[in-house]
Amino acid sequence: MLDLPSSHHPIVKRTTSSGMTLLALESRAAPVVAIQVWVGVGSADETEAEAGLAHVHEHMLFKGTAKGGVVRRGVGQIASEIEASGGEINAWTSYDQTVYHVVIAREFFDAGLDVLADAVQHSAFDKDELSRELEVILEEIKRSEDSPGNRVSRALFDQAFKAHPYRRPVIGYREVVAAFTRDDVTRFFSAHYRADRLTVVVTGDIDAEVALDRVERAFADCTRGARALPARPAEPAQDGLRVAGLVDDIEESHLALGFRGTSLLDARTPALDVLGVLLGQGDSSRLTRAVKREKRVANEVYAYSYTPKDPGLFTVGATLHHDKFEAVLDAIGHELRRVQDGVSPQEVEKAKAILSSEAIYQRESVEGLARSLGSWQLLTGNPGFDREYQALVQRVSVDDVVQAARTVFRVDQASVVALAPRAEAARVDDGRLAEHAQKALAPRARRSKHLRERIVQETVRGARVIVERDDTNPIVAVRAAWLGGLRAEDDATSGWTQLCAALAAKGTTSRSAIEIAEYLDRTAGGLDGFAGRNSFGLRQTVLTPHLQSGLELFFDVFNDVTFAADELARQQEHTLEDLRSRADNPAGLAFDRFHQSLWLSHPYRRDLLGTPETVKAATSAGLAAFWRARARAKDAVLCFVGDVDPDRMFAFVDESLRDDDGVSPPQPPAEPEPTSPRVARLVRDRAQAHLITGVRGLTLHDDDRFALELLVATLSGQGGRLFLELRDKQSLCYSVAGYAVDGLEPGSFAVYMGTSPDKVDRALEGIDRIWQALVNEGLTEGEVARAKRYLQGSHAIGLQRTGARATSMTLNELYGLGHLHHFEHQRRLAAVTVDDVRRVAQRVLTRARVTAVVGPEGTGGPAAI
Repeated sequence: MLDLPSSHHPIVKRTTSSGMTLLALESRAAPVVAIQVWVGVGSADETEAEAGLAHVHEHMLFKGTAKGGVVRRGVGQIASEIEASGGEINAWTSYDQTVYHVVIAREFFDAGLDVLADAVQHSAFDKDELSRELEVILEEIKRSEDSPGNRVSRALFDQAFKAHPYRRPVIGYREVVAAFTRDDVTRFFSAHYRADRLTVVVTGDIDAEVALDRVERAFADCTRGARALPARPAEPAQDGLRVAGLVDDIEESHLALGFRGTSLLDARTPALDVLGVLLGQGDSSRLTRAVKREKRVANEVYAYSYTPKDPGLFTVGATLHHDKFEAVLDAIGHELRRVQDGVSPQEVEKAKAILSSEAIYQRESVEGLARSLGSWQLLTGNPGFDREYQALVQRVSVDDVVQAARTVFRVDQASVVALAPRAEAARVDDGRLAEHAQKALAPRARRSKHLRERIVQETVRGARVIVERDDTNPIVAVRAAWLGGLRAEDDATSGWTQLCAALAAKGTTSRSAIEIAEYLDRTAGGLDGFAGRNSFGLRQTVLTPHLQSGLELFFDVFNDVTFAADELARQQEHTLEDLRSRADNPAGLAFDRFHQSLWLSHPYRRDLLGTPETVKAATSAGLAAFWRARARAKDAVLCFVGDVDPDRMFAFVDESLRDDDGVSPPQPPAEPEPTSPRVARLVRDRAQAHLITGVRGLTLHDDDRFALELLVATLSGQGGRLFLELRDKQSLCYSVAGYAVDGLEPGSFAVYMGTSPDKVDRALEGIDRIWQALVNEGLTEGEVARAKRYLQGSHAIGLQRTGARATSMTLNELYGLGHLHHFEHQRRLAAVTVDDVRRVAQRVLTRARVTAVVGPEGTGGPAAI
């Protein structure tokens, strides 16, 4: 068993005189604090007429506050204040609770607490703002309906639950949400947002008792008196197989099976969690090995046990080609029967290790700690129940798993949903689907320190090696990277770097893919390749007890990856299916068209996955030559972050690296930036339109990129100009964001939006006005200061995890910025002035614009150029 790491501090719990529950846990790994408010009401506590109201509150609590008729914070000010302090604020709604959360640097704890407490206690619920936000939520519903995965999941719950409110979507229904009034919202708020229904959680670098004293004062206006939650109707016994066949304009088909499951506190739940991992998590899991790898009938396959407050679902699913429905059903049914015949002790122990490691990884960030405490408190009344639950998991036996499988995997307790292309509707006809599912699932007769100071670098046999010692958690992150990636490919090798990365952990001269997968699952580790626009490499996460054997595996892959023909054939199938399924993602198509128009010849215009032609043309020998020519040991940057001894790491690298040959990756030719506007359009029959408009950006070595970062931060976020103007004020969209992508060659600066097709012209006009104002007027001192605090705070939050720091130091060193650039980055941001930002806006935003629009026939926007 992997013990959860001790925080060296107890959980502090209080109940205030008003009935509010307060929790705090100190964690000193980073100067960051998380504050979360858990409201014990979710979508399953709504009446039919209230369906979606809990989620509406998630949106509206950030739309301004008032007390005694006096405005305290206006629209956008809540997010703006948090982001101005370098923090992040957001919320989520589930069936069982609604959660509002802030993560912020410790010195701004009081500011973050004040904002969150004000929002939860004094939300204004302005009538006009509500009207605008309901439009935004309707756009969110449309976006969900456009997602094949969401549609299948929603249909599965609709089949599995006929009485219980888990049958309803958390987000609600269009017609119900559109009819909500301010009275509906305030009545729900008054009923549920009371002290005796709230749990406030604080975790991070702050004294627990002091934090809770401040929380109690901040929530002094919150009184008890929550309305009793309506009784949730019990789901009646299912009396037979249920099926639903769906069709849509898609390329990749989907299949989902749901079996009546358990609630969190059911005695069978630990065994079902082990069963879910054993069946569908990890490359050596039963379903992945049999259905995806051996029979090769599914693109992806998964299984998990969903155990909320009330009995949930055990779900098995797959993505596949439309002609494989019956084959996939047969293969899944076969594996579900096999697991009822027996499982091995090794499989059970491997699954337990994975579950334990997930609990460890969650505790690596303060927001993960807070989420753990809040969730366990609301569901069990014990915020530290994770340790008890892990002990229950470790007591699960082989017999427990087999008995759980036999109890759950009953065909008369199953719901099956299939989604196919319209042209293949006959394959998912309800009658045909039910007949085959009945056969496939039928039972058979059974057989019985300071950060900078703890980082060191040395050159070992030509390779640059970086080590950061951090013993906060028993985790080590390992990275190896080389220059290359997309920019080092040509027309014949497009996508080959991504293929190599996908196959990196699929076999060496001494280990098969299955042996590697079984080792990783057994030790709860991770190892894979990665490929990007400017680089490629290997990444590993290993728990400290397995460090020696984990590093031996890492350097075996580093030196002797084989790109075996059978593994390549499987990966080619998956990649080709991924390329086909791109047609199901209109936002992704918009980005593809944008890149293809922004660059006409540079490799940045290409898809990381390549083309069907180049993927099919890849051979084992060709990939091996491609990899070895570019992945030379002396050109690598290696990084180790975690509970390690630097001298041991340097010695291990020295013993493991081999001398090699090869050539430097080719340098792509420079491409002049566009001199006139370019427009690309694509028709896709979807409810939403997706647009991107932008210009050629800057390089990683351009000093102006720090000012451009501030410009992007001012545009983005819930307090940003784009969000406030286009979403909050005009209700043009659900999602809008500005972004900048830097590269070794000039990247891009652009704005993305998902909106209704009839709003595209207004959206582009709104973006143009904001864009022009930045060129003409720049930013205010306040906006620049807020953006600096936001970037500095989010930078610290983002570097909590060992893997994030390892990746950052590796790539910064590789790109010539220096492995300590993440410290320099903060200083460079702080030095940017208002005049710098305006100058950079005038330099970048006046370049020729490129626009891509994807939407149904009749979508607005300019004609293609």
